[in-house]
Amino acid sequence: MTTFRHQLLGCAPSPLAHYLKAVGVLRVVAEQLDPQVRGHWRHDDVFELTTTVDEEALCRFFLDGYSPTPLVAPWNGGSGFYPKDNCKPVEALAASSAPRFAAYRAAIEFARSLVAGAEARPQADAKTEFLTRFRQAARGPLGVWFDAALVVSGAGEPRYPALFGTGGNDGRLDYTNNFMQRLGELFDIEAVDGPARPSASRSLGEALFARVTPMSTNGSVGQFLPARAGGANTVDGESGDASFNPWDFVLMLEGAVAFGSSIHRRADQQVDASLASPFAVQGSASGYASAAPSDEDRGRGEQWMPLWEQPASWRELRALLGEGRCQVGSASPRRAVDVARALARLGVARGIRAFERFGYVERLGQSKLAVSFGRWRVEPSPRIHLVDEVAPWIDALRREVRKSHAPESLRRAHRRCETALLACCRADAPPADWQALLLALAQAEQQLVRSPRFTGASRLRPLTGLSIDWLRAADDGRPEMRLAWALVAQTGRQGDSDRPVRAHFAPLTANGRDFARHGESLATDLEVVVRDADPLRELIAIIRRRMLWFTGGGGATFPLTALASHGADATAALAWLDGRVADDRVLRLARALAAIQPKPGSRPPWYRPRPSPTARIAALAVDGLLRTALRGGALELAGFTAEVRPEPAVLARLAAGDLSAAVRAAVRRLRASGLRSHLTRAVGGPALARRHLAALAFGLAEVDRTAILERLCRPTLAEADVPPPDSGATPEPIAPPAFS
Repeated sequence: MTTFRHQLLGCAPSPLAHYLKAVGVLRVVAEQLDPQVRGHWRHDDVFELTTTVDEEALCRFFLDGYSPTPLVAPWNGGSGFYPKDNCKPVEALAASSAPRFAAYRAAIEFARSLVAGAEARPQADAKTEFLTRFRQAARGPLGVWFDAALVVSGAGEPRYPALFGTGGNDGRLDYTNNFMQRLGELFDIEAVDGPARPSASRSLGEALFARVTPMSTNGSVGQFLPARAGGANTVDGESGDASFNPWDFVLMLEGAVAFGSSIHRRADQQVDASLASPFAVQGSASGYASAAPSDEDRGRGEQWMPLWEQPASWRELRALLGEGRCQVGSASPRRAVDVARALARLGVARGIRAFERFGYVERLGQSKLAVSFGRWRVEPSPRIHLVDEVAPWIDALRREVRKSHAPESLRRAHRRCETALLACCRADAPPADWQALLLALAQAEQQLVRSPRFTGASRLRPLTGLSIDWLRAADDGRPEMRLAWALVAQTGRQGDSDRPVRAHFAPLTANGRDFARHGESLATDLEVVVRDADPLRELIAIIRRRMLWFTGGGGATFPLTALASHGADATAALAWLDGRVADDRVLRLARALAAIQPKPGSRPPWYRPRPSPTARIAALAVDGLLRTALRGGALELAGFTAEVRPEPAVLARLAAGDLSAAVRAAVRRLRASGLRSHLTRAVGGPALARRHLAALAFGLAEVDRTAILERLCRPTLAEADVPPPDSGATPEPIAPPAFS
């Protein structure tokens, strides 16, 4: 059998009218011309139709054989069934004798029997009863149209999928009445056979194959074709009227009818009946450039239109739209984030390569328009499990910030979180996107701390329990990430409990799972010292706070202990000392990474079992000396164990900007502990001294810390090992100094 491939250049994934036009062509051809027809979206966004008829026969069918779907909406004012309506289109079709309009004549007769001479459209309970009688008696295409236009909820109330406005009309525009008007422009309805008008052939070439013709019509196009909706700045002058191809309008509605609400979606009690249309979800003001809070408050939600790359029959497409859902676990999606998460884990199959995301939002004043929010590819994301870790926290935040008394700062913070979350649902999300999500989460948590009354009443909790895989996803190779993790991957003991560094970023209870209120945590307000002011000052404040624990508790070690494999390497430490990092970003990343809870034995992605190159180790001599003296603890060197008590004078001298005095104090402390430093003096200004002090807040990788200590110090020679002056013996040689 010979087949023909038709590239419908007039059909594209966006705007919505052209997408629906492609679906309408496939549906009409399959039902009325060629049941074997196939259609698919090519990679260049052209809809390709594969049929057994050539182009001439295809066009001749639409002009001579096409029978339009009977679209009537007698429940609406302006539908043409009431005295004050524009009744001419309805009367013209009712009086037609052409076979192609037989189904339309039957539908009009049926609608008139239900209207029964009423003067105005039904309202309130009368409308519910009218809709029930209509659906019970509607059969065939008329029933399909009803299911696409509206849904009756479990309580018997009508709900309106956004695709058809409010049940087939949008404000004063009734789609069915305009559909009949466009049919009158394309066909001679009063003639016996209802032939196509001479202009219909030219406009069909433009609608299907994008052949340029001057033919267009003026009227209301509704939300489907924003560029042709008219209004300000739509023409060369100040404003213009709506202008469009009548075939676009007709075929667009023929395709929209395919998006009917199936029975199993209407029976899903967890989904709003107004979202029963295929792939329809609640609106989210995130993930697109023109997002505004009003898009959620005054919009009609979103609809994600599938783009399939394998030729599909109308039966297969109808099955896909009949299912019309993605899956997030066992739940149906309710928002854009849920759809994006489903796409990232291939929750939609059947050969769909992408979705075009449309939002029904207010533009051009209070007009509702179907605006494209972009393309989302169906690709598996290897890190979607990270999104699953934070999505419940963001959902909980969203439920609370939608309340009327929620602070506006928290609403903005939530929108930033959701926008960043959407970006990370893409399979190729770079580390910058994952960092942006972490920073947005940290900022939202900080806003919760700044709104204690709202946070307490809402029972919102801090973000906890993130896996260490976040480090691999967000690692961009820059030192800021490593320094931030080296700061927060530390702990220390205060009495009988471990106190993580996160306690200095937010007031937390002892278990770290809730925000602490007054009196629930020891000196909560004093512990929180990071307030996003001066990064160096806040890092120094962390050290001072920890030193207060030391001096107050009488302990023998500095209560800030880095995990062996989670400290910063020499490269990151030198970048900090040289000022080659963004200080504020380090603190902001640290606030975000504090929610990560590594499992025992886990390691960050940048961990190396060998120490850094010798040159970098040598360059950290001053830092190693100060770090050893201030942190203290048991140090093993060449078989000798030295107990070094933390030297508070190092902190005081560095805080005063005197680097030389701090080094001398550190040398004395090591000497008193049985260690001799090869480095005995250093010179630097106050700025360098403060930077060295702030650097002590970061944990250093154990392999680098050990390498620095081995090159920095040697045990002091004990008197018992020194031979008497008259013995003639030569003392054991000492290794030459590594630093000078």
